Amino acid sequence: MRYVSYMAVVHRAPSESAAARAWIENLPARSWFNSRGVPGARHVVRNVLSRLANAETPIIGRAAPRIYWRQPPPAADDYGALPVLTPCATSIFAPVGSGYASDCALSELGWSTQMPYRTTVAVPYRNLTPPECPLGPPLTFAYRSNQRRRELNWNEATLLEAALRSHLADYHNWDHAMWLLLESNGWMQRRFPIRRSQFLWAAETEPPPDGKAGSYQDSAFRSVMTQLASDMPESILAP
Repeated sequence: MRYVSYMAVVHRAPSESAAARAWIENLPARSWFNSRGVPGARHVVRNVLSRLANAETPIIGRAAPRIYWRQPPPAADDYGALPVLTPCATSIFAPVGSGYASDCALSELGWSTQMPYRTTVAVPYRNLTPPECPLGPPLTFAYRSNQRRRELNWNEATLLEAALRSHLADYHNWDHAMWLLLESNGWMQRRFPIRRSQFLWAAETEPPPDGKAGSYQDSAFRSVMTQLASDMPESILAP
């Protein structure tokens, strides 16, 4: 019985390695990814990443701990150079449950025309330090205490942040704001729909924006959440 169990482990490792390698090889050239997203046991993924990054002709590059990009073909002019860090790729630097924070969230949704210099990401875990951003504006993390956020995806967390700051937005009216959310949502990551029930569930335990229940900021947030609960469809998908 021990022999069979041992053999099962021996034969499982190569298949996990192959699956991890295939996942990486199928990524579009110049796309960013976090090692946490690669399928397989962590030690298997680490070994695969190490082999691919240190090969004679690497098919991936490493920018920071856990942060990689898929290399273009070796003949490409930009082979070996860091690709542009697109707005959607920012999520690879943060844990699950994170999203653009405050003014960055408003700007992404189009609910504000101000463009923050510093990219701020709201994270539902304490004491996290972002890796140095390879290209683009500086990146900072802002801790959020609502643990239900850990069950949200990037798009849902970003919308929640925008709702917290929406009283400062400069859109003209609520209909316009909803049009931006439903129709002009190119900021959203694909594969991660905004789920109405999940979003509202997480918002239930969101602390007041300024720490004061019943304040102007808290009332504005609750008002926006009431509107969203009324007007949001069951799911919002990226275009």
